Amino acid sequence: MNDDIRRLIYHTIDETASPTEFDQLQDAIREDDEVRDEYLNAVALSQTLTNAATIESMEKSIAHASDESRSASQETTIRTTSTTNSLGGRWHLAAILTLAATILLVASLRHVTQLQQNGTLLERRVTLREGLQSQVREASTNYVARITKISPEVVWGQGSSDSEFLLRTVEGDSIDVRQGFVELEYYSAAKIILHGPCVFVTSGVNSGRLEEGRITGRVDGDQFHLTTPTATVVDLGTELGVSLSETDETNVHVFDGEVEVRSEHPADGSTSSVSLTEGMSAHIDRDGAIEHREPDNTVSYIREFPNDSNSDPDLISLVDVFCATSPTHINLSGVVAPDSGEPDRRPWLDEDGPGHRYSAGLQLTAWHPFVDSVFIPWSDGIELDIDSTGNQIDLPESQGRTWGPIWARRKINGNKLNYRVEDFWGTLTLDVVMARLRKSEIGMIGMHANVGFSVDLRELRQLGGTPTQFSGIIANLDNSAIKDSDAPEWLNANRFSADFRVFVDGELRASRLDFTRADGELELSVDLEPNDRMLTLVSTDADSFDGFDHVVLIDPVLRISH
Repeated sequence: MNDDIRRLIYHTIDETASPTEFDQLQDAIREDDEVRDEYLNAVALSQTLTNAATIESMEKSIAHASDESRSASQETTIRTTSTTNSLGGRWHLAAILTLAATILLVASLRHVTQLQQNGTLLERRVTLREGLQSQVREASTNYVARITKISPEVVWGQGSSDSEFLLRTVEGDSIDVRQGFVELEYYSAAKIILHGPCVFVTSGVNSGRLEEGRITGRVDGDQFHLTTPTATVVDLGTELGVSLSETDETNVHVFDGEVEVRSEHPADGSTSSVSLTEGMSAHIDRDGAIEHREPDNTVSYIREFPNDSNSDPDLISLVDVFCATSPTHINLSGVVAPDSGEPDRRPWLDEDGPGHRYSAGLQLTAWHPFVDSVFIPWSDGIELDIDSTGNQIDLPESQGRTWGPIWARRKINGNKLNYRVEDFWGTLTLDVVMARLRKSEIGMIGMHANVGFSVDLRELRQLGGTPTQFSGIIANLDNSAIKDSDAPEWLNANRFSADFRVFVDGELRASRLDFTRADGELELSVDLEPNDRMLTLVSTDADSFDGFDHVVLIDPVLRISH
């Protein structure tokens, strides 16, 4: 199947296909089994259906078509020979697959938003399996928030849930801080600072539960619901502080904006509520009584997280660049979906990792202060768009897919976290990546082949200073050796090597080609000119097989001239 057909598939899924392109894809689906399978796989991986009735209708339609075909086949059996029966069976298969693909095509255009139900984001994916059975799989909950900052003196408590490597949390995760401060940022735009000792639970997409200690919060988006054992605080877009006493009494103070405080009286089940505005405070006792109080000891609330004062003014870490959400807000991790350009919140799709993402053309990242765009190269590699200024490059042929998102992660000194092995980059990769991260000076960027991203150097110049050189250590953390005992023949039949290239405004400036884990690490450096605009980094498979090509960029930096 050529890349033109693959582009038609993704244009259709993205609702950017013209009527002519739509008709072309319909014809291709009917005529080519490979196109049909590719389309169904793309829908299963990339789209969600918001209406369960649509799925039920699809299943009934396929079942109805199956019944009609079965009846027709039975009548044919009476009148024809076994050879004709064989032809009828193939027609039966093609008819059902064509009907399923057509229904999916229409459904995917109409139902591509996520279902939000009771505060839980669910994905419903449709996959046609062998035997033509339509199955609906409800994926695990999307990530709702992430830990963005940790103070150096943090001590974690035993009540903390195991952490995902990129520090994202799902509904129900508990964060137990015995000492120090932790900043938590919701994808819904709420930002919470936990003051140790503190126990906080990310209970939903737009909600949290304080079980011990105190927090400060800033909400810039929708209403945020914070619960304690004795109160519910509805933040209407404001900045507030909330503390919980050892006897479960709640104190609320509003620094800016407005909140609504609700409580329930255990004795009779009645409720009380009060609105608080800037400068007001309230106390809620164990019986649910709400009392207005004068602000008391508000200086104990930390409203802004302390800045990292140890950074070198002559260097800009590319890890920090990738992890940024604003020119002044640098996080501990960053995760971008290369097939959409959005912050990646999707749960892992497979038991051994995040699953494949497929070529969908250049994806702009307008929300990011420094990253211009991301992309997964088309399999033919020809005239590949790599940034918003129109630069194009040619690459060798590849499989036109990558494994999971592009990620960046800062090294965290002296903080011991337990990590969830199942929430990671691929089969048993946690140990090898963590071991290398601990040895790094700053951190790493993960770019499993085949994927790339472009950084806008002009935006970085706005921070003060001009980038004069890019440098970083390239390695392939291939862990295919774990398959040795399970599949030695398969292991020997494949070479797990990758390519890495550095482009500046579409011009190749440096590369490392056909390297495996056994080849070790290599430092690349590229001199930059004052007028250079786009720095593009690309990881691809070197051997037409992308398995285990876990390419990492270790301690990448830009040297700055002031």
